[in-house]
Amino acid sequence: MWGMGVFFKPLETEFGWTRTITSSGYTAFMVCYGISAIFIGRLLDRYGYRFVLLLAAFGTGGGIILLSQVQDINQFRIFMIISGLAIGGAFIGPTTVGQQWFSQRRGHVLGIITSGFGIGAAFFPPLLNHIIYNYGWRRGYVVLGSFILVSILASVITLGSVSDKEKPLKKRQSNVEMQSVVRGWSVRQIIRTPQFILLFVGGALGTIGFSMIQVHLVPYATDLGISPASAATAMALTGGLSIPIRLGIGFVEKKTGWHKILVAAHFLMAISIILLINLDSLPILYSFAVIFGLGLAALAPGIPGLLGTYFGMGSLGTIVGLTIGGGQITSGLLGPYIGGASYDATGSYFIALVITITLLSIATIMLFIARHPPVIEKESAESYNKKAN
Repeated sequence: MWGMGVFFKPLETEFGWTRTITSSGYTAFMVCYGISAIFIGRLLDRYGYRFVLLLAAFGTGGGIILLSQVQDINQFRIFMIISGLAIGGAFIGPTTVGQQWFSQRRGHVLGIITSGFGIGAAFFPPLLNHIIYNYGWRRGYVVLGSFILVSILASVITLGSVSDKEKPLKKRQSNVEMQSVVRGWSVRQIIRTPQFILLFVGGALGTIGFSMIQVHLVPYATDLGISPASAATAMALTGGLSIPIRLGIGFVEKKTGWHKILVAAHFLMAISIILLINLDSLPILYSFAVIFGLGLAALAPGIPGLLGTYFGMGSLGTIVGLTIGGGQITSGLLGPYIGGASYDATGSYFIALVITITLLSIATIMLFIARHPPVIEKESAESYNKKAN
């Protein structure tokens, strides 16, 4: 996901595509990621993590390797669709299973798991930039796809070594904790609550801004005279900064809760765009990367963490899949397009950046309003379900 910005200009240069057309490949990827996340959440609840991760390994890794053979925009979109349809499991699987297996330390576990995403963001933009400018973008896709395939397969093997006897114990622990938070939530009840609607819409708006930056930061910075290597370093800093923060976020969550963390994350991301609008030097670019990275660090664990806190563990895979999936579909359709259309129409990203800061500000307000839902006791939930049936 972080590599698209590094591949952007080489693809644009070789094929002569406009930025809107080049962005359309990432749009296809994100929309299909969102669709897959919705269904993968249900698959995870029904078939378990190993099945989901196998889909992610072969679909995502294979699809990205196929990108090395692209000859036209339609091929580019098709291979991005293949990758997107499989990648949902790489996020939904670990963040859901981690909470279910280690329910008493959910904050710490989510921090550790999502720090892996930060490592990827820190490691791959500079590496891919080096490969692209020394060996070509096709070789870059081969390296990236192969690494994804091998690493996720290694995860499947490693997770498969966990004793089956331990899993029911972890599940019992999660059920006990779930009853201490909220009890008896059904998926139908959850999606009707004002809190879920606010989280869903606010999260989607925030993700639109995030995806615009993810795709267009490197082209924007290089347009202003910053070298591709420095722009890739800023991308890496944005992701790499999240590693220590996510590793320690469990301690913060114990004191503040996921709600305040998630609101603060979107606020910081909105503030950082002001620096990007006034970008004219490397110090400003790196300052943006630090502030944006601080917000981004809390975003990945914050959404599944807050959903687990508000609605329990019973249908967590499904509601995380719905929330992440819906957000990714919306952001995939709008985020990259906003940046590409703004540049193609005006020769500048100014309009796109103004839209981005507006969306992130609205998301901050909506998430602030999304307070903890009332506790549903088990008896009332059973009565509700009987009436619903």
